[in-house]
Amino acid sequence: MNDFDGADVLVTRFQGDDGEADPRLRELLGDPETYAAQREIVDRLAQGRLLIPVVANLDEKDEQGADKHSHMASVTITDVQGHKALICFSGVDSVALWRADARPIPVAGIEAAQAALQDDCTALLLDLAGPNRFALAGTGLWALAAGGPWRHPLDEPEVEQALVGALADSGLAGRFVADPSTIDGVALVLQAPDVQAAQALAQAQQALVAEANFRRAMENSMLTGMRAMDLQGRITYVNAAFCQMTGWKESELVGRTAPFPYWP
Repeated sequence: MNDFDGADVLVTRFQGDDGEADPRLRELLGDPETYAAQREIVDRLAQGRLLIPVVANLDEKDEQGADKHSHMASVTITDVQGHKALICFSGVDSVALWRADARPIPVAGIEAAQAALQDDCTALLLDLAGPNRFALAGTGLWALAAGGPWRHPLDEPEVEQALVGALADSGLAGRFVADPSTIDGVALVLQAPDVQAAQALAQAQQALVAEANFRRAMENSMLTGMRAMDLQGRITYVNAAFCQMTGWKESELVGRTAPFPYWP
């Protein structure tokens, strides 16, 4: 649990929120096993809100066994491998399914992801008690914390090149494919696999993807616009601030050459 240390929780942005879940989000949480569905989950959470449950955490009992001192705290859960997740919910009905005494605090989806990462969580665990449980982890969590959208690691040229290079250096034969069931969304399909070498390569894969996610989250959180171009004068990268400054989307800028659409 994470103590709020008695701080007041301000929820003015959500005063008109009736606590109902986003119907489309609920639909996606029920069938998330595709790249497109997970991307849309991140998109909807980046524009919407989640409910973080706050519960009373007992500090001390009196002589009769009743509560004497307690404080409010948010809730995290840790699995047997030590992976920690921040519990949150899509609606008040799913909070009640988990614990009737929990107080739901509405927060922006982006802020929930940022809070999870700041607390060393590896996932947001949505609707723990139902109707559909879903863990947003890895690339999806980093993308939400940066404000979205979620770009698959294999859509990042530098990540793909690094993974292909690592595979070539390992001496193994295979290929990387998109796999929504994995934390980073990437799976390695080997030909005649060597188990020990494959395990070492998988660790390198996770490290490369994590580094790319961290860099992109940092770049998208900057207020300064960033743009990169290749030797042919073609735009190869823009961050979120640059898109806000110009009024053009990343997909509309990457790959363009002069004259650029944002020129007067």
